[in-house]
Amino acid sequence: MNQTNRPGGYVVAVGPNDIDEYYECVQPLVVGDKCFIRQLSVSPGGLTANSAVILSAFGTKTYLLDSLGDDQYTPMLLEDLRSHGIDTDYIEVLPGEENIRAQILLSGNEKTVLLYENHKPFITMTPQKRELMEGASYIYTTMVNMKEIEGNRELIDGLVAHGVKIMYDAERSTFTSYDDPDDRFYFERASVLSFNDASLEKFCAGRGLAAIDELIGGSDKIVLLTLGAKGCIVKTREGEIAIPAYDVKPKDTTGAGDTFNAGFLHGLCSGMTLREAGEFATAAANRSILSVGSRTGAVSVDEVEAFAREHAGLRVAPPVL
Repeated sequence: MNQTNRPGGYVVAVGPNDIDEYYECVQPLVVGDKCFIRQLSVSPGGLTANSAVILSAFGTKTYLLDSLGDDQYTPMLLEDLRSHGIDTDYIEVLPGEENIRAQILLSGNEKTVLLYENHKPFITMTPQKRELMEGASYIYTTMVNMKEIEGNRELIDGLVAHGVKIMYDAERSTFTSYDDPDDRFYFERASVLSFNDASLEKFCAGRGLAAIDELIGGSDKIVLLTLGAKGCIVKTREGEIAIPAYDVKPKDTTGAGDTFNAGFLHGLCSGMTLREAGEFATAAANRSILSVGSRTGAVSVDEVEAFAREHAGLRVAPPVL
């Protein structure tokens, strides 16, 4: 796969919006015990949608493919996307369906996310949507969301043939394993994959980090390993780049991963080197955790760069796997 970016290109994000209901635990949350909570806020969310909004805030033209329910939250979801510069022309509204909700419980520095099951039908593929995707520089999504597109395997092969790159947010819940024949199809055709520490542990189970080296092989794949408060590692066939995090006290880490992925993808689309993209993404993610909400990373590039300058003396040691 050729990692050369199309000048002036755009990104098509594929994945659901949801409604994030934030609650603060009055006492520490213990599994199997009762816990008093107080509601903090109700706001738009969703893994892919969060990254799309943040990516747009950084200045990268972004479209979103999704299907929304038709309930009291629909106008708010659409207006929020438009207010952040997201093109919503390719979003379907499904009569009779409800929008997805997520309950986010904040307890100290930890969070627990309860997700309602998504029962919406697959995203229909029209000639207009296919043309949009074939003209993109990148498709940003998760494997489970890509599988929710009609005829997705044939679509993916067509996108790759057109030079479109696919970036997956490889959350733990979005894949079974690299050895799974179905998942392997999607892993092999990806250009960029972003793992956090939990999904990395799942992917490498029984094989260690050799699993990542096998995934990359002789390809041009970029594999991102986000390690929370330690920072991140960018791996390619040519080696790895370790980028330290900033030593800041988090208020809410809900949107950190989405912000990191958006920051790195913005860097790729803007012609940054891998190190520059990783540095920008790390600063963006660390800045985002200083406020409560899944889209606190939706700020300008200037604000991220200002954070990096102001906190330059607060870097931790480079991460080591």
